[in-house]
Order: sequence, then C-alpha cells, then structure tokens
Amino acid sequence: QGRTLRGRVVDVTSGAPVPGVALRATVAKKEGRSLVLDEQEAASDDDGRFEVSGIPPKEPVALSARKAGYAPRNLDLGESDDDLEVLLGRGGRVEGRLCGRPFELARSEIWMRAPGNVDSREGAQKVDGTGRFVFTGVETGSRTFTRAWLRENPLSPGSYGAALGDTRATVVVEEGRTIAISLGCDGIPLAGVFLREGKPVPDGIVFFQGPAGVAPDAMTDAEGRFSLFVPAPGSYEPDVDLSPAPGMGWAPVACHVPPGGLEGCVLDLSPVPAQEKP
Repeated sequence: QGRTLRGRVVDVTSGAPVPGVALRATVAKKEGRSLVLDEQEAASDDDGRFEVSGIPPKEPVALSARKAGYAPRNLDLGESDDDLEVLLGRGGRVEGRLCGRPFELARSEIWMRAPGNVDSREGAQKVDGTGRFVFTGVETGSRTFTRAWLRENPLSPGSYGAALGDTRATVVVEEGRTIAISLGCDGIPLAGVFLREGKPVPDGIVFFQGPAGVAPDAMTDAEGRFSLFVPAPGSYEPDVDLSPAPGMGWAPVACHVPPGGLEGCVLDLSPVPAQEKP
C-alpha cells in the first residue's frame, strides 16, 4: 500500500478549514539515467481533511497544495512527516523593475522559482515598456526572480527558446506584504561593442563570466553594442552561442572593469586553431 499522508488544510489567518484544495504528493526516483516521477493526488473535504496514499516509502516527498484565491503551498517532507497541517494564505506581492534598453525589455520575461527548484516558465510575467512587472499571490518564503531571454523559433510559431543569466534578485516573501525589487539596475557600468572577426554581432545575447562565477547578461543592438551593470570590478569574459569554423576556436577576450566602470570595451572574436584535448 505504500506510505499514507494525512492532514488538514486551514486558512493561515482565520484558522478555518479550507475545503476543495487539490493536493499532490510527488516522489522523484532515479531509474538508471532516467528520473521517474511517482505522483498521487487527493482533495481536502469540508473539514479541510485529506489523505494521500500509495506513496513509495523511505523517499523524500514534495507535497503541493493549490486552490483558486490562495497562494500555492509547497512542502518538502521527511520520512516521519505523515501527519500534517497545511497552512494556506493569500501570499505576498512583489513589484519590480527590470532595467534595460527597449529592445531588451521586449525580449525579456521574469521567472520566479523557490530555492532548489528547476527554473520554469510557469507563472512568468512580461515586463511593460518601462520594465515594470508584478507578481501577486506569491507563496511565502525565499523566492528568486530571474530575467529570461526569449527567442521565438521561426520554424515553429508559438514555440520559444529561453536563456537565463544572473540578472536576478532573491527576497523573502511575507504573507500580506508587498516587496519592491529591481533587476539589472545597480552595480558598476560596463559598455562596449561585440564583434566577430571585426564585424558587429547584432541581436546577440551575451553572458559575461566574471569574478566568483557571476554571469551578468545583456543583448547587443544592431551595431553590436551592449550596456549593463556588473556586480564587482574584475575581468569579464563573454560567453556567446557562436561557433567557429571546424578545427578552430576563439582567442580569449575580456573586459577588464575597474571600480569606476568601463566604457568602450571592444570584444572582437578571432579564430585560432583549437587545442587538442589530452
């Protein structure tokens, strides 16, 4: 029969039972190189009580609770967490601003995730013409908001590819509170032009690998120009999705950013013979 979870869902403010809550218990198990999800579902009754059975024993369980009008609730359960009280509230509100040039804002979305979760487009928010965005009904706790670059697949209308860098902010969301955040608005200015063998690289997304593994990101305009803020002085190497000719690689290039910032950095990719791996 497996493991059984029993509990009750209550309103975090009033303590009243919450009926009709959809609950899902998920166990992720590795089978060879594959990740298999075992999911069991249930709903809370008129007294807010629920029972989820058939769960594989001795495995970490992720329990989610969802109901319209409430913020989602996600719990990571240990082996002995079989009797539960699940608290549902309206959550918090996050108001934010993404800084960037108009063409960058047009290609950006804001994704939200909890620590340890995989980045997902579910619930993503577009920014307006001034970079403003709002998340409502946000689950309480630590939440990370990240800028995602979107590119529509011309061969498959409606499908997108996405790339995420380190233009992000992490905050603690509290019940009934509003938090203001900004993304890509602060730091040390870095601007310049990105070239490939002397020619501008237009409409390209550039990730800059910097000190301590930080990867701030920007997009080039039609002339290959870029502009962003980096978190600390140091050397920043570009990482772009450009392939050299077979048997060739790119010579290292970098922007060396002083504490006061850097304007006019020229990054010109030049092909060199690829080094053979030992």
